[in-house]
Amino acid sequence: MKALNLGCGPWIFPNPPWINADILSNIAADEVVDINEEWIWPANTFDQVWANHVLEHAWDIKHVLHEIWRVCKPGAFVQIRLPICTWPEFWDDPTHHSHWTQQTLTWYQQGHSHHGAQPFQDIEFEVRRQELRSEWELLWDLIVVKPGRAPVAETPISNPQQVAQGETL
Repeated sequence: MKALNLGCGPWIFPNPPWINADILSNIAADEVVDINEEWIWPANTFDQVWANHVLEHAWDIKHVLHEIWRVCKPGAFVQIRLPICTWPEFWDDPTHHSHWTQQTLTWYQQGHSHHGAQPFQDIEFEVRRQELRSEWELLWDLIVVKPGRAPVAETPISNPQQVAQGETL
């Protein structure tokens, strides 16, 4: 099992199974990666991705979702947490470049009226859970849908931050 802690910041998880990646080079990340560029990992590398308060810093939502989909194996588990753009303080942070709502990821799911249309035809996620955790934080649990989809693990790897907070996936 191989897992990606994307935009890890100071939350470094044990390697293996976690690869910790961040744009900052002055932290203890395993890899320095800019989410706005092409990512360094080959296709079908990860069984799990955890993106905690990082995707709102992407200039292009379509690009970052495509890269997540590309580096994940079929059936991989992806958890995304980020601030919702309707939260007034969202707009105070000049590093927030993309705006997310409770409906953003449904565009990449079968059954959405725009699924299969450009630019949504190349990738697909199954939304397992979508939750407004507070007035400002969204959470999504996704499964990567690709040809040759492997069975999804019943229990994704809990990361140390979730365990410390008493959370489960």
